[in-house]
Amino acid sequence: MKSSDLIRSLASELTPVHPGKTRNDMLLGLGLGAMVSLAVVIAIYGVQPGLVSVAHGGLMAMKACYVLSLAAIAGSMLMPMLRPGNLVPDRRSFFLLPVLLLAGGALWQTVTSDTGAASLWLGSNWPQCLLRIAILAVPILTGACWAIRPQAPLRLRATGALAGLVSGSIAAAMFALACPENGLGFVLVWYTVAIAISTVVGAMIGPSVLRW
Repeated sequence: MKSSDLIRSLASELTPVHPGKTRNDMLLGLGLGAMVSLAVVIAIYGVQPGLVSVAHGGLMAMKACYVLSLAAIAGSMLMPMLRPGNLVPDRRSFFLLPVLLLAGGALWQTVTSDTGAASLWLGSNWPQCLLRIAILAVPILTGACWAIRPQAPLRLRATGALAGLVSGSIAAAMFALACPENGLGFVLVWYTVAIAISTVVGAMIGPSVLRW
């Protein structure tokens, strides 16, 4: 068989793929994982009372904006990597903006609040925070890996790390519903450490789980 005939034969068997399938699969995987994590939060950890009040609602919004902005930045880096030949977009400097904004808010809260600085930054249950966010990230990372595996990323470790970052950030947003700590310094330190742990886990499992 001539090369041209072989190419035409192979091309005739190709099935068109919807241009938004990769994005839709990722949203589906992350969404289903987030639903499982939310169910765990409600069923096991419980939602903090008074979340819609002025006192708690503003702090809750700051927590959510911080972690979801990290998820959005990481997601914008992750999606282009799922197409063959695309490498990591260099948007690492974008992470500085939410970190600096929250750091500024944390310092302002520390200076103006009657609560002690140690309580605002260390809280009373940081080990539980790390453990629970790590647990909540598992179903979300599983959904992300399900969506990524049929794609063709080249840098599996970096892809896994970004998937872990997105998953950990969404998990932190879910945990914020149950977290009794209202210190922005606590969020800056311990939420970020928990997200970093999820990122490392994603990088570790990426080469084996995401291999195509």
